[in-house]
Amino acid sequence: NVLARLEKSLSPESLNLIQRAGAMAAERRLGIYLVGGVVRDILLGRANSDLDLVVEGNAIDLAESLAGELGGRLVVHHRFGTAKVRTKDVVIDLAMARAESYAHPGALPTVHPGSIQDDLARRDFTINTMALRLDPDNFGKLVDPFDGQRDLQDKLIRILHDGSFIDDATRMMRAIRYEQRFGFRLEDSTENLLRRNVPMLRTISGDRIRHELELILKEEHPEKALKRAGELGLLEEVYPGLEGNGWVEDK
Repeated sequence: NVLARLEKSLSPESLNLIQRAGAMAAERRLGIYLVGGVVRDILLGRANSDLDLVVEGNAIDLAESLAGELGGRLVVHHRFGTAKVRTKDVVIDLAMARAESYAHPGALPTVHPGSIQDDLARRDFTINTMALRLDPDNFGKLVDPFDGQRDLQDKLIRILHDGSFIDDATRMMRAIRYEQRFGFRLEDSTENLLRRNVPMLRTISGDRIRHELELILKEEHPEKALKRAGELGLLEEVYPGLEGNGWVEDK
């Protein structure tokens, strides 16, 4: 079922590219997975052209071989262990599987090599923690350690652990963006933790908060997310007097 949705959702070029990446990784005995928002959207039957691959091992070496074989353009970020391969039709991002820790609330995470489970555990919401295996013997098999598929079916936005909004308060802005985009609702304990942790936005730089607001404004219906941000007290925390009210909605 998942494999059929995968084949239906991706272009032939994208499908060929991830199959080739899967075969090359298997030859090197590396685990490789399609991860994140694209997996969520494949299961929802929504369009998403982001091809984010996580490699258990050296993602840059694999990206270099892939670009060489496909005649693609390669951009490498050695510091982060990531690479981008751009062909005529498709862009693919490859990253080393990583674990991460936070020195203090609001800090950017410290990362080090890890497994696919480590990599999924560092993400924001259960619906974004699913991965699809790309090795030829298990192509399209779902990896779902946090029951993201169940929350997708139940239309819930759920954080992975109680300290999630403390580690990174921008997740509060993302929670309502996804909630309103998909017509989901915040899972009860997630909403309670969000309301309790609104002041943690003070640990985030203005730059990062502005970026999250810009992402909300790019949504198809930004007024819904702004209204919800107002109800939850997030807008007032960003700047006293900000309101996601009917006037904004009318505009």
